[in-house]
Amino acid sequence: MEQAINDYCDQYYGSLMVREKEIDERISRIGSGGMKDYDELDFTDDFLFCKILEENPDVCEELASLILGQEIHLVNIHKQESVKVSQDGKGVKMDVFADDDRERIFDIEMQTTKKKNIAKRSRYYQGIIDTNQLEVGLDYDQLSDCYIIFICTFDPVGYDLPKYTFRNICMEDRNIILDEGTAKVFLNTQSSKIEMSLELAALFEYIKTKEATDQLTQKIDDLVHRAREKEQWRKEYMWHRDAYETDIKREVYGVGHADGKAEGKVEGQKEGRERERALLIHNMSSSGVSVEAISQMTSIPLEEVREILSKTMPD
Repeated sequence: MEQAINDYCDQYYGSLMVREKEIDERISRIGSGGMKDYDELDFTDDFLFCKILEENPDVCEELASLILGQEIHLVNIHKQESVKVSQDGKGVKMDVFADDDRERIFDIEMQTTKKKNIAKRSRYYQGIIDTNQLEVGLDYDQLSDCYIIFICTFDPVGYDLPKYTFRNICMEDRNIILDEGTAKVFLNTQSSKIEMSLELAALFEYIKTKEATDQLTQKIDDLVHRAREKEQWRKEYMWHRDAYETDIKREVYGVGHADGKAEGKVEGQKEGRERERALLIHNMSSSGVSVEAISQMTSIPLEEVREILSKTMPD
């Protein structure tokens, strides 16, 4: 009996050690292949990319105009927020979501990780945008024109073009375009082609080397350096990083790590996760992080964040 107990303890604590080692290894990659230190962030990192374009509409406008090759006048840039089509649906956090004076919608994404599903992602994002418009009572013919833009640090399609623009066409006569008001644009900053404008070439060069060579890239570079002096942004990013580590622990253990358990009943797991989430939100709020920033960093809807903060912080 004593040997059996010893064997069980060895197995249990051995399992915990394996899990702790996996957590340590995955968190250690935050600084190398995952989330960087704040002072190492650049324009291609999601956090700074979103912050800079949200807080500087003129830069966002110039960037969109350059990519699409037309003059654009933005009137609204919406804060990054997780959007769902239903309570049980897959959430989407769009990087930069804006609309212009012609009621057109622009979703601009920075993509540094090469994934095969980028085309399907653009399709899903388009569906999310359309569905959310219809939820406010619009007829089909009132759907806004929409541009989904991915700035990729790799070739997303595989033909070495600097820019790929896709619209729906008639297969029987390719000169006929389906006038449904959408376009998907993918930039390939690694393209070896030289057939592009000097301004677009300068943007590609900046993304690859961090060297500014024209007015727009110099403006972006100045904003990147000034961002490192913004303590509120630094604080938000560190909370974001902490949440990332918490997600790793939750994924490895399968339950809320704060409960100190690797196993438990389904109901206990749910309560543990809800308590952990409430603690995180209250702690972020106590540290001066705004409600909007909490929602952005945790992917929790704004109204849910407000509801949690309206209740007493859990013990």
